[in-house]
Amino acid sequence: MLPSGEYWSRGLLGVLTAVVLLWALASGVGTALAASDTVTTELQPGWNLAGWTEDEASVETLFAAIPQLVVAYAWDADLQRYRLAYRDGETATGDLETLSPGIGLWLFLEGEETVAWERPLVLQAGLAELRRGWNLVTWAGDDGIATGVALAELEGILLETLGGDGSAPQTLEKGRPVWLRISSAKQWWQLTPPPRIEFRGDFTPAQMRERRAYVDDVVAFFVRRHGVAVPGLTVLFGDEEADMTCGGYAARTLFIRNPCITALPHEYSHAVQHHLAVRDAEGNWGGGRGEERIGPSWLSEGIANYAAAVYEDLIGIGSLEQWNADALDVGLANSNSLEAIETNMGVGGDAGANYHLASLVTGWIVENQGEAALYDFYDVRNEVFRWRSAFHEAFGMPIDQFYKRFEDHRASLAAQRPQVAGKVIGPGGEGQAGVRVEALPQGEGKAWRMNTDDTGAFSGVALEGTYRLSLFLGDTPCHLGWYGGEGYTTSRVAITVLDLPEDARTGIVIQLPRPASELCTTIRGALVDVEGNPYTEPPWVVAWPLHDQDGYTGKDGDGSGMFALDVRTGATFELSLHSYYVRECVVSPHPSLVPDPGAKARVSVGEQDATGIVITVTTGPRRIKEAVGCTAAR
Repeated sequence: MLPSGEYWSRGLLGVLTAVVLLWALASGVGTALAASDTVTTELQPGWNLAGWTEDEASVETLFAAIPQLVVAYAWDADLQRYRLAYRDGETATGDLETLSPGIGLWLFLEGEETVAWERPLVLQAGLAELRRGWNLVTWAGDDGIATGVALAELEGILLETLGGDGSAPQTLEKGRPVWLRISSAKQWWQLTPPPRIEFRGDFTPAQMRERRAYVDDVVAFFVRRHGVAVPGLTVLFGDEEADMTCGGYAARTLFIRNPCITALPHEYSHAVQHHLAVRDAEGNWGGGRGEERIGPSWLSEGIANYAAAVYEDLIGIGSLEQWNADALDVGLANSNSLEAIETNMGVGGDAGANYHLASLVTGWIVENQGEAALYDFYDVRNEVFRWRSAFHEAFGMPIDQFYKRFEDHRASLAAQRPQVAGKVIGPGGEGQAGVRVEALPQGEGKAWRMNTDDTGAFSGVALEGTYRLSLFLGDTPCHLGWYGGEGYTTSRVAITVLDLPEDARTGIVIQLPRPASELCTTIRGALVDVEGNPYTEPPWVVAWPLHDQDGYTGKDGDGSGMFALDVRTGATFELSLHSYYVRECVVSPHPSLVPDPGAKARVSVGEQDATGIVITVTTGPRRIKEAVGCTAAR
């Protein structure tokens, strides 16, 4: 699943139309997952119509495979004319130089004997890049299928269909081309039904066309680049009520929120991973083998990140070079290990930084083992009961050894970067363990985190930009203050701003006025409905600070309607709920409530936890999740 964020999509259909030729660049990377089928065509002396169904190759490969071949023609749908190659001694001459999977060929054979031309049928041969006008396309699907059934996906744009003899064919033969006259460009995937597309909400016809074209394009990318397509998928656009960020994948369905159209390549990659790991011998969805977990979360998300980055680079809306640079910066600065995010990408409270770490290790895998290794793991996982065993087989080493090698690699890169380092101490000079030190950008820059060890020491790679150092207790949202003034401050105006890397410091000392654990307390309570029963939706409960601090405290209520919010001692907070259903929330009388002219529920906390707070909620029908400020009961 992608972390939240806005994704550019305006004018995407025009971009896809303009760059459709780029898929030739994306092919040939490695097709370990390609179909292993073969096709045989009987070639007669004289002229024959046959399809190239193999991987991309030079035209000399064709002449070498068929010694009787004298002349070959291929139709260029972009120029709406033929390209020619003819035998010239041991080589071939003409403007037909490269054979792409799925192109149709006119072949002239000399001699008097029939030639049985047997060749592989790769998955990419089933993807046709149709252009407006005439196209000579090889059929790669079921042999003998009725033409109307085979071409059903082209309804609305198919103007005319002709066979090699100039008449409309009743059936299609695998490996034989067919002439198609098309009214508009389309990427036609022949081998499995295309994803079913659903729209929820208000979409104009143009927006629906844009999204359908984008789905076609993403499917084509995975076929061209990785030799794989996922059958039986549903793509659901615009489910604004779904409990997700930008996109998600579950149960053979891709969920794409309306502003996040370009989340699709990331989520389709998850579908590829899932299908490869659980498919049956015929390539259909199966039940999987062994333990439920398919593989480590960092690998799943890293591969999905990489697929999206490559795709966006190809169509010109992103930069793979910049993606690698961002992954390197934030991945080096991330204090988490791969093992820490093996099952949970949210460890440490900064999923974005963990996604960058996953991207960094994925780029390292590609650099050392190639792209094919990424999805090969899931191919192996299909036959192995435990994902750790599959990892060992796919990558040639146990997971623990892989972790060590990557950490050594990351440490060697980090050693070449400027560092920020220091110590957090208590009032008596004792080191404060478990303090999270966040470097937050004041302007340009990428946030990163450091954590103090048992001695209170912290260190990390200094990323370029201007930063403030903000302190939190462990993994909680309880904000302790900042680095500034004499070393520690709770005033935003006294913050010390670091201009990095020039101002990288390694001797920072931040002395807290009290032990870190004593600077935080907890607001605890219960959510109930109007009848006094536990309210268990549960909503996101928020304590919004009325003082200077970074961030706020928010946490889901639990299944029994209870909530607990870690906050700074000696401060006041406004309570609110973020929910699909809540319309009103009222806090019952409590000693911690302070008067407010607007009747807002404001809780003042001292040295002890504020416990026993009761919030009564009034609900309505489900809607888009909204924030509802709570009031104090009169």
